[in-house]
Amino acid sequence: MDADPSWEPLVELPEQVSFAVHNLPSPEYDETGLVGRSTEVQQLIELLNRRREPVITITGEGGIGKTALAIQVASELADDPARPFEAILWTSLKNEKLTANGIRDIAGAAQDLTGAIVPLGQALDTGFDGSLNDLADALQDLRVLVVFDNLETIGGLDFSTLYEALPDSVTYLITSRVGIGEYERRYPLGKLQKVDSLRLLNDFIRARRVDSLRKLSSGTRAEIVDRLRHSPLVIRWFVLAVEAGQEPVALIRDQREVLEFCVRSVYESLTKPAFDVLAALSVLGRPVTSDELVLLLEKRIDEVNAGLQELIRGSLVRRESTGIPGDLTLLVTLTETASAFFARGVTLDPDLSQRIMRRDTEYRIIEERRSVEAAARSLAPIVVRVRGPQDVPTAQILRNALLVSQSRDFEAALAEIDRARKLNPDFWEVDRVDGFVRAAGGEYASATVAYRSAHAKADEEGKAVVSYFLAGHLSRNLRDVESAIVYAKEAHRVLDVADTAVALGNYLVWTRHFEAGIQLIEPVVKDAEGKLKLIALSSLSQAYRRWASYAADEEKNPALQYQRGRRGLDIALAAIEAGVIDTRLRDEACECATQAILGAAGCLAASLSLAGLGEWLDRFATVLVRLAGARRWPQLFVAITQLYRKRGAPVAAGRLRNLAHELDESGDPERAGVVAAGAVVGEVVSMQPAYGFIRHPRFPSNLFFHRDDLLDSGSMEELRVGTLVRFSVVDTERGPRATNVAKAH
Repeated sequence: MDADPSWEPLVELPEQVSFAVHNLPSPEYDETGLVGRSTEVQQLIELLNRRREPVITITGEGGIGKTALAIQVASELADDPARPFEAILWTSLKNEKLTANGIRDIAGAAQDLTGAIVPLGQALDTGFDGSLNDLADALQDLRVLVVFDNLETIGGLDFSTLYEALPDSVTYLITSRVGIGEYERRYPLGKLQKVDSLRLLNDFIRARRVDSLRKLSSGTRAEIVDRLRHSPLVIRWFVLAVEAGQEPVALIRDQREVLEFCVRSVYESLTKPAFDVLAALSVLGRPVTSDELVLLLEKRIDEVNAGLQELIRGSLVRRESTGIPGDLTLLVTLTETASAFFARGVTLDPDLSQRIMRRDTEYRIIEERRSVEAAARSLAPIVVRVRGPQDVPTAQILRNALLVSQSRDFEAALAEIDRARKLNPDFWEVDRVDGFVRAAGGEYASATVAYRSAHAKADEEGKAVVSYFLAGHLSRNLRDVESAIVYAKEAHRVLDVADTAVALGNYLVWTRHFEAGIQLIEPVVKDAEGKLKLIALSSLSQAYRRWASYAADEEKNPALQYQRGRRGLDIALAAIEAGVIDTRLRDEACECATQAILGAAGCLAASLSLAGLGEWLDRFATVLVRLAGARRWPQLFVAITQLYRKRGAPVAAGRLRNLAHELDESGDPERAGVVAAGAVVGEVVSMQPAYGFIRHPRFPSNLFFHRDDLLDSGSMEELRVGTLVRFSVVDTERGPRATNVAKAH
């Protein structure tokens, strides 16, 4: 052999005797053998031998090794002495192949049903040239395995026609990039393991004696199989192309022809829903859930699911777990080959790409905000909680429903909730939001049903959240405060946050458990901030006002009425003086003052002495302007008048009555001159660095003042919203304006 490398021994090796008639081709992997598919071979042989599923389809992306696997399985079955099949009939529907010099058409490839049928019959009878019915007659009563390779390439082949025509004794093994649908049991074939990819590369390099590749280090070879996506076809193409003289680096960088061969035929047959899903996955460049695709593409659930199923059948996408323990959610991602195809061979519609990117940005921003609010255990209605990442898309739909309902478009809001329900029917927040929106729309009975459904579905913390909202619905809309307390206690026991404390405190106050309610609300007033602090202040002031009314009506104790009314007033005024501008809080202060004044009048009527009543009335007179013009001002004005008329009323009651009478004549244009003639007291309601506005009942539109209008221009920094100021009024071309403004002492 050293002298003549072409020498061959003059010995003929006997052909291996098969136990079944077959027309199986010689495999293309003869040089290396089938690498890394032993488990798959055995699994498929077991499936075919059991014959529980008449159609087994090996699916996977182009070049993954479906044909090689099918040939190996069929060959082993043909060589099995147990003769599970009497005949194994092979026909390839492949119409092109990938060579070192590019994609080439296969001469004589089957083009239609007849072209696919004839090779099957000729395996039994070389002269067969009949129809499908003739083939059915030939196969009658035989245990036959029919193997169709690349079934998807024949667009006109109706597999159902073939399946119905051939005898039930026929079993089918099919390779296809897209599958055939209802008849089959799919056997998805994944990429080779890295160790098997390296072995295939090394074996093929040795078999082809490609010296330039034999010199590569093991690390470089590992990088090559990674760049070739562990695809047997692409690894083989790479070695053959290098053997033909092409540059390895150039081949790895430019795989357009490989990608065209593996993906193009499937890609071009996609429906629009499938293409849109594929485009979204390409633009996003990350695994997503099917629910996220519904949200980002703004499509119906059935459209997205249909597109996904088509892509999975075409081996362009795959599903994978999140890796989170206990999370059953599956993520959808492009296969490596599909990803490379998009990166190199597809130009997407820029409008579609921008729309998807914009929606994804919005999605991330909203989710970040939602997660921060949920982490803070906020009980604002707009905050939708999630059980895990799988609920995030549904949460965003529900959030949008809540936003839409704020504009009173309840029909549109309920449509969004229905969309969320179809996406995630067992998610308790769907029912919680449904209950909230229906209650806002006046559908109280339906809201109750939805809330109770949410409560039944939720876990412990979720139940507590639902209980919080259900308690509010029962108390405010159905006036069932006793039932509301039961749910409010559950919410506060589990969550123990400021919102639940204030809510339960309010319900207890409404059922006359005043001390228990106040004990819950008072700590919130000290610690809370923002809107919640304002709600707590109003609630605490209201609690003392109700308690004062209870003292008058039930306890017949005007002294307690006076004390509790003053306590509620002090709480409200302290907030107003601190700069809180809120109509309800001002009304509550007015009602508390009314209770205090009525309690004082009751004491006088009962000849009960109230120490320091005159001094308190004078102090109250200095802040009376804060309450003038409030919605509850008329009741306070009447109470002040009653106190003034009581026998034994202090002189301060007369001064308070006169001031109230003066303030009550708000908006009287004939008295504008009187107001302007001397300094009066008003309340700063708006401040800017160089100017502000003052509230006074005679001027419903508020009075403008500038830094230059201050008696002491340097005192601007001492003023803030809520400060009482003395001022005069001058008429200008733009209307009345405050001047000689100074802080009231």
